[in-house]
Amino acid sequence: MKYYSDWKNASVDCHYCDWTGIGEDSKQGELYSTFVDRICPKCGENILLLELPTLEETEKNWYNISEPDRKMHDIVTEGMREKDRYSLKSISQLPEIDSDSFTLTWDTEHNEWENNFYIVTHGGELIWKQPALFEDHMTFYEIAVMCKKKYGSRIKDIIQTKRSEYSMYGDQIIWGTIERYRKEIFSTS
Repeated sequence: MKYYSDWKNASVDCHYCDWTGIGEDSKQGELYSTFVDRICPKCGENILLLELPTLEETEKNWYNISEPDRKMHDIVTEGMREKDRYSLKSISQLPEIDSDSFTLTWDTEHNEWENNFYIVTHGGELIWKQPALFEDHMTFYEIAVMCKKKYGSRIKDIIQTKRSEYSMYGDQIIWGTIERYRKEIFSTS
């Protein structure tokens, strides 16, 4: 069901037990990037998938949504604007590296009071830094492709730290995606 539909008043039946009610009486289950499970209040099984709204859907329903939904919209759009403002757009933005063969490190810089950032380093020297968004694995791919274009065969790999995986993967069940990107771009085995 769509988030801005009348799901709260829609009739819902649990196929696992005999519970019947309305959507609003279901309980929130697992939250994912694009939907949330609604579970039966009696047996705890999933009974409804509620699609989370896109930014466009939120904007179309702006005058009918709650203040918390408006604030969440503003937080997400500001994060996207900041990422776009500070994202790597050209290989000329990357510094020269004086080495015949090297590997870069991909990490996440966390600050409790500010946004998180992806940082790419070479031997402790900062190569690139930009805002990190939640479930943002494509940023790794985009930056790795730019690094390969800039440094050619001299760059052997970009190795991500364990700490950086949460921002890149979040709740998405796509473990191994970064390794596939690395293999595709750098032909790692």
